Amino acid sequence: MKTAFCVLLSLVMTSNCSAGLIADSGFVTDVYYGHNGHGHGDVVAANNDHRFDIHSSRVQVFDDALEFTIVTNFAATPTALNARLGDLFFSVDGWDPNGTPADNYLFDNAATGTTWTHAITLNGTPNSNGSALPASGDGALYDLRGLDSTAYNSAILTSTEVWTSGGTIRDGQEVRLDTNGLTSLNDLTTTANWALGQVDVDGVMKDALMIVLNGDIFAKLGLSSSSSFDLAYHWAMTCGNDTVESELRYEAPLGDPGTVPEPATAAIFALGMLGAGLVRRRR
Repeated sequence: MKTAFCVLLSLVMTSNCSAGLIADSGFVTDVYYGHNGHGHGDVVAANNDHRFDIHSSRVQVFDDALEFTIVTNFAATPTALNARLGDLFFSVDGWDPNGTPADNYLFDNAATGTTWTHAITLNGTPNSNGSALPASGDGALYDLRGLDSTAYNSAILTSTEVWTSGGTIRDGQEVRLDTNGLTSLNDLTTTANWALGQVDVDGVMKDALMIVLNGDIFAKLGLSSSSSFDLAYHWAMTCGNDTVESELRYEAPLGDPGTVPEPATAAIFALGMLGAGLVRRRR
C-alpha cells in the first residue's frame, strides 16, 4: 500500500507519492471569475477578507488515481460565514466555458458553461450552520453522462439553491450534487477521499484541499493513457464566492507509450489531524 497524498500526522516530510504518473497540469493560476459576482471581480467578499481566495489548482493523472488539488485560503477556514466545501465536478469530454481568459469567463455559470460528465461528492461536509467539519473524509464518484437534460439540471445544485445564510454570494455556480436517484460508481476497486492541509507550491507551503479518486480510473472514466484526452474540472465552496475551473490536456505519446518516468520531486501534502486510512491501492 502507499499513501494517496503523503499523510503527515505532526510534521512535514517528503516521500514518493507519484509512482505511475501519466499526466500533471502543474499548479495553474486561477483566472476564472464566473457569473454572477455582482461586480466584485474574482472574489465576492468584503475588503481585506481573503478567506475565500482560490490561488491555483492542479490535476494529476496516475495509473491508479486521479488527484485534484485546490490551493485556497478556504482550506484553513472551511466554515467561513457558514459556507462549506463544495463537491468537485469534472468532464472527460473537455472544457467548454462561456468566455475566454481575457474576460475571466465572466458570464460562465452552471446554465451557460461546460456540461460535466462526472462529480465527486465530499462526504462529511454538511450544509447546516454551526455543524463541525472534519479535516478529511471519504467521497463518492458519480457518472452524469446517462442523465437527460432535466435530470442533469436537477442533480446539479447551484450556490443560489444551496446557500441559505443571506448576504451577497456568487450566484449560479455549481457547488453540490443532488445524489437522489443516482448510483455511485464506488466499489471494491474504486474509492474517493478528500483532506484539508498544506501543499508545497514553488517552495512555499499553502493551504489546500485535495480530492483523490483511487482505483481503475481509466476503465471507470473511459480514458486510456495511449489516447489523448482533455480533462476539465470545477470547484467552489457552497457560496461560490471564489470559483475555479481549468483543464488538463493530455497528448498521448507516439507509438508505444512505454514507461513513464517518475518525477524527481514528489508532491507534499501536510495534514495536522486526521488522515489514517486515506490510502491508494498499488495495482
